[in-house]
Amino acid sequence: VGVAPGGTVWASTHSGGVVRFEPKTRRWTAYSAPEALPAPNARVLAVAPDGSPWVHVGYDVVYRFDGRGWQQAYGAGGGQWVCDLAWDRSGQPWIATCGGWHARGAGIIYWDHDHWASFTTADGLADNAVTALALAADPKGTQGGSAVAAGSDHGLAVLQAGRWRVLREGPTRQRVTAVAITADGEAWFGYGDWASQPAGGGLNRFDGRRWATDAGLAALWPDASVQLLAVSPQGDLWAAAGCGLARRQDGVWQVMATCDLIQGGIHALAFGPEGKVWVGSIFGVYAYDGRQWQENKDRLISALAVTADGTVWAIQSSLRGGGLLSFDGQRWTEHAIPWPDPNAITSLTSGPGGELWASTALGLLARFDGAAWHDLPLPARLVSNTLPRLVFAPDGSLWAAAQLSLARYDGHTWTEYDLPERLGGIQTLALAPDGALWIGTEQGVVHLRVDER
Repeated sequence: VGVAPGGTVWASTHSGGVVRFEPKTRRWTAYSAPEALPAPNARVLAVAPDGSPWVHVGYDVVYRFDGRGWQQAYGAGGGQWVCDLAWDRSGQPWIATCGGWHARGAGIIYWDHDHWASFTTADGLADNAVTALALAADPKGTQGGSAVAAGSDHGLAVLQAGRWRVLREGPTRQRVTAVAITADGEAWFGYGDWASQPAGGGLNRFDGRRWATDAGLAALWPDASVQLLAVSPQGDLWAAAGCGLARRQDGVWQVMATCDLIQGGIHALAFGPEGKVWVGSIFGVYAYDGRQWQENKDRLISALAVTADGTVWAIQSSLRGGGLLSFDGQRWTEHAIPWPDPNAITSLTSGPGGELWASTALGLLARFDGAAWHDLPLPARLVSNTLPRLVFAPDGSLWAAAQLSLARYDGHTWTEYDLPERLGGIQTLALAPDGALWIGTEQGVVHLRVDER
């Protein structure tokens, strides 16, 4: 809804175009498709300082009412949605784009007196999908003498005196998909989703005092949805996004594999002796020895773990019947499991003693010592369709998480912890050198420090 200076009320509707209401005459007028507008779904409407309404119609076009009819004011193209409209002190329009079914956000589009210009993350925005826009007088003077505030899922960016700055960085309220802790104690967080056309993701880090958006990976992969983060024994940070893999070494990101090599989304990442890297995707398993890649597309891998002796253990996906595999450097071997369902194993973790741990869909953990399986029942609240994530602490204790439940096993008993329901579910977790736990959830990050006293 927008109100013009003379009191006329304009409103956009989901399926009936734009409606106009004159309070003095109490008369309604409708402008819809195909007579007045090209489509009936008028998404966003705002009234300009001169009293003319602007409306985003359909998927990518903004129209302006000139007193007699609707004229195209801006044609974004490419299915680009508009989430907000605003004007600066000189009356120039600003448009917040926010992506679409088949498009990512294009940042802020504004009219610079004689042409359309834009601001994106390359200029300092927190996100190219801008969901809210506000302009106010800037005493220091910027475009049109206005200060600009751009809201997004990844923070609030403010333009003052010609410079953008993000007021609240980090995945404070986002679905965190990956967590890793580097040797210097920095906590790294990847966020995004598995959607075929994600609205965007990224990578942030927290050094103990402040959040920072990592621009290095963003330069390689703009808006990448980071699904996996892992630190190698050499201290390098690895990140997987879709079917791409990158490594951060000495502060510099480098692309290590692209979709031309790795087929399908990456689901697993593990490190073996002598710096070897193992990658599992929905269409194969890949190994990198520091010089070149080897691939085996006949293995459909959903999880990987490397034990202390260098043996690679993998879960083969249900498309091949499921089950547990091992690779000794020469050949793959299939292993029998003590459960009737070949797809019972859902995740793998290497234990501190060189043993293999598996979480199952049967409500238990299992430890494989190389010869036999040993069951370890889970606490009742960890038994759910969202299967446990496992992390071992330096003291040998095991952390397991599912949904909003978190538990620690000290070798004898389980201790349970509850997270607030508003966080929406645990996605991933990582252990810091000081023993604290970083937990990524659907609605942000949790830092848990356990007082053993």
